[in-house]
Parts: sequence; structure tokens; C-alpha cells
Amino acid sequence: MDQLENWARARGYRAAQVALASLQAVLDELAARHERGEFAPGIRTRLANALLAKWPLSSRAKSLVLVAVPAPVHSIVFDTGQGELEATVPPTYAYFGNTALMVRTQLQQALGEHFWPARVPLKALAVRAGLARYGRNNLVYVADLGSFIQLLGFESDLEVEPGRAGLEPELLAQCAGCRVCREHCPTGAIGQDRVLLHAEKCLSLVNQAPGDWPDWVLPSVHNSLLGCMACQDLCPANQGRRVKAVLGRVPPAETQALLQGGREAEALQEALEARFRDWGLQCGVEVMSRNLRVLLAQPWQGRRKEGLASDNRGRAGHA
Repeated sequence: MDQLENWARARGYRAAQVALASLQAVLDELAARHERGEFAPGIRTRLANALLAKWPLSSRAKSLVLVAVPAPVHSIVFDTGQGELEATVPPTYAYFGNTALMVRTQLQQALGEHFWPARVPLKALAVRAGLARYGRNNLVYVADLGSFIQLLGFESDLEVEPGRAGLEPELLAQCAGCRVCREHCPTGAIGQDRVLLHAEKCLSLVNQAPGDWPDWVLPSVHNSLLGCMACQDLCPANQGRRVKAVLGRVPPAETQALLQGGREAEALQEALEARFRDWGLQCGVEVMSRNLRVLLAQPWQGRRKEGLASDNRGRAGHA
């Protein structure tokens, strides 16, 4: 569908259309992997429920449209009263709902009332549609955008053009002979045996779950407020494609309320949790508080605070 692809490129996006048969192929593959026990326990349960639901589409659906939108690496600046910490939030975490609504509106304005949100396995379908390829780290990469993207899926009543068959999954060409992500994964979640991530070892799974850190994870490997950026930041296929954007700043009183808790801090915590939701972040204050404390305890953060103090003394002396 050249019109769709041209619409996307004009906005810096990438898009592709795929037949409904590709969704069935993806579901069959997921079911087979589920039967072989390849997924982590939590993911296995969610996947089983989704497979039972069969990812239903509406009766009007004749095809699926996948859109890749460039997404920055976000950050939140926390002011502790003694310095600032800029905490990283990976590209796929913030503003997902807002982005989906914006792109659907743009699609309808440009191409007509033919697109509705679809809850489908986005990565696997993007690969089948030829929009993306898997990296060794199990992320998907889109030409000219890398893995710094937000994937969106829509069902459509537009037919797929003849000859546009779904593609078999392929590994990104740059991954051949490259071991960067595997060697730098802080928890060993990227194996040599398969492209599918060993999600039960993934830092992103750990730091988004409430409770204490498991014994096998060193807090020192924590590098983002949520998720992990290790494999994306070091990936050669991503070089020169990282864009930063600040979600917002948290003043000292709210930062201390997040860190210390207690009854007196509840009102500030509730306001901060509402702000997290406005940014599209789904984790509550318990997870954010624990993760922020771990980030503040990192050795490199200590060095940064010393630098900030030195800078402040220098400014005072100059004045």
C-alpha cells in the first residue's frame, strides 16, 4: 500500500500492511513456543490467557497496519535538594496511549476512516510485515530508526494488495558475528542458544515488579528508573539514532516524599503517582521509590553529586 508508506515517511514514521493470515501464523508460532516451555513463568501465564482469547479482531477487519514511530529515550529529573539525578526511561514506556491516539487520528485524516486500534503481538507482526527485523537482543529494529521506536497496531477494512505475502522472521544483518549485546547484558538474559530473550533473567522484568530485589540481581547493574538500556545504548545498529527528551522535573519535596514515604508524605506521593500516569508510566510509587533509591546509591551517582557540589562551590567563589 504505497499511499500508507508515503504517509508514514512524510512524518518520519514507517508503516506496513499485512494480511490477517500473518496474525494466525504468529499465533501458531507463539502457541508452539508456549508448548515447548520457552517463555518465562509470568509471561507464560499471560500468553496462555491471550492465546485462549485468540486476540479477537472485529468483523470489519481485512488487514492489519503496523506503524513505527520514532521514540526518544526519556528521562525524569529528580531534585534531591543536594543535587539532581536524571533518571532514564526507555523509549517504549512513556506516552504509549497518547501516541496511539495521535497516530490513529493522523491516519484517519489522511487516508479515511479505515483504522481501529488492535491488540496484537506487535513485534512479531512487524517482522512478518517486513517493517522490522529482530536484533540479537530480541528487540525489533526498523530501517533508519533502529530500536528507538514505538510500535502501534491497527486493524483495517482495507484489503491487502495482491502479492504482499507475510515474510518469515529474519535477524538483523548487523547481528551476524556481533556479540556486543550478549556480552554487556548485565544479567545474562541474551543467550547464545536463541534470539528469544531469557526473560526470567531480564533486568526489565525485575525492576518493574514490586518487592525486594532477588538475590541473583546486583543492584549495581540497575541503570534506568524502569527497564534497562544496556543492550540498546551499546548496539552498533543504534549508533547515532539516540534522541533524548525530558518528561519533567520532580522538585525536592516530592522527591523526598518518594524516597522516604510515611503518612505525612502520602498527599505528595499521590500527586506524583498521578503525574507518572500522565506520562504514561504504569508502575506505582512503591516501584519508583525502590528504583530511585538504587540509582542514587550507584557509585557513579556519588561521583556526580561530588561534581555538582564542586560546581556550586566554584560558582560561590566566583561570585
